[in-house]
Amino acid sequence: FLLLLQKLAFCCPTICQSCTEKQVNCRSLGLAAIPRNLPKTATLLYLSGNNLTNILQNELTEHTELAILYLNNSGIVYIHPKAFTSLRKLYYLYLNGNYIQRLDVGLFDGLLSLHYLHLQYNQIDVLPHGLFHQLKAVRYLYLQNNKIHMLGSDIFFGMIKLHTLNLADNNISQISDTAWRHLDNLEILYLDRNDLVQVPSNALGILKGLKKLSLSNNQLGSIHNFAFQGLHSLQYLFLENANIQTISESAFSGLGNLKQLSLSRNRLWTLDSKTFTHLNHLANLQLDHNDIVHIADDTFEEMGPSLKVLNLVFNTLTSLQPKVLHPLISLSYLLASNNPWHCGCNLLNLRNFLLSSPYKFSIHCETPPQLQKRPLGNVKLAEFKNCTFTTTEDTPPKKASQLYVATTEVIYSHMKSATYKLPLKSQSTD
Repeated sequence: FLLLLQKLAFCCPTICQSCTEKQVNCRSLGLAAIPRNLPKTATLLYLSGNNLTNILQNELTEHTELAILYLNNSGIVYIHPKAFTSLRKLYYLYLNGNYIQRLDVGLFDGLLSLHYLHLQYNQIDVLPHGLFHQLKAVRYLYLQNNKIHMLGSDIFFGMIKLHTLNLADNNISQISDTAWRHLDNLEILYLDRNDLVQVPSNALGILKGLKKLSLSNNQLGSIHNFAFQGLHSLQYLFLENANIQTISESAFSGLGNLKQLSLSRNRLWTLDSKTFTHLNHLANLQLDHNDIVHIADDTFEEMGPSLKVLNLVFNTLTSLQPKVLHPLISLSYLLASNNPWHCGCNLLNLRNFLLSSPYKFSIHCETPPQLQKRPLGNVKLAEFKNCTFTTTEDTPPKKASQLYVATTEVIYSHMKSATYKLPLKSQSTD
């Protein structure tokens, strides 16, 4: 009789797909409330894909052994601030893909073991001060695809172990200088697709351990002097599609450890010796899909020993002086297709430079008409009429790695493995 009572004590509703003492699966059943009589010993509880609307104060009180709780995509609008108080062993909490607009202070108090907090794809517009103060163990916080418009002072205070913070796809236009104070372990920060009009330098400068930063798809317009001052550990910086037209000469000062810089899909039109100063460890530079018409001879001087990938695809280059490539003794990939190359006297020196080198190249002439679509390497000297060229300065670098002036197919097959990618948007994690 006692054994029968114990069995009934953790018996799930028959509608649930499965139920054991440790795992309960009640997904996508149209449930309007959390079922009663769930096993108190369960460590994993699936409740995603239901119609819960509200999470009440006492619905989870007795489930103190839970380590993983899925409440994503369940139509949740409101969660009582005491709903999770007893879940001290919870490690993963999935609340993404709901209709939550407000999060009350105290909601996450008691979640002493929580490492992963998923709040993406909701309607959250305000993060109240003190909301995250007790989440000292959280390492991954996902807030992308909400309606957050500002980050106040010390809003993430207390999250001393936070490693990754995703704030992409919000409406953020204001960030307090102390928004990220005490986040000494933060290494990855996504701020893509927000309403920023300039690099939030003061706020970012606090993040001494940051290694990856994405500000792509904002309307930055320009990169001002010392924009990333203090980010000495930064290795990957993404500034794609940010309407950038100008870069100040000390914009990247302090980024001596940067390995990859992506400025794809902006409005840059000229590069000079001051554009990329201080980037002497850069290995991957993405400049594709800009309006670049001119590159000064000493533009890449400081990154000569380190740069391995240079992407100039889809710009408006008609010529390129060999002096530009001369410092790049470690270059492996020069991606330069889809430019309006003019195969006249101004490209003769580059042709001779590349033909006398071990490099493979595939530059196709756009003009003059009689040479259109012809590979530059196949254009004979006799076809460069009335041209002169020099040989003293336009010789290949002494240390030659294999260099490709590649087609688009080569570009993206390499970039797939060479570039960090942002997480795919998905409203479901279970």
